[in-house]
Amino acid sequence: MERWCPPSHGWIKINTDGVVSRDGNWLAIGGVLRNSFGNWIEGFQRFDGRGSTVVTKLWANLHGL
Repeated sequence: MERWCPPSHGWIKINTDGVVSRDGNWLAIGGVLRNSFGNWIEGFQRFDGRGSTVVTKLWANLHGL
């Protein structure tokens, strides 16, 4: 089991994830931004149109930034 590790002092960490349907008809992404103390700064979730697992990961990272 992996454990979340905070970033170095003064930095923000973005964790993202996504899911795509088997037939590629829909994809969803989400993420959370936390500071070096582990405090929640911002979160997001979004349903996007069609795509693949690669597209899902790219959208999640783009929205996180």
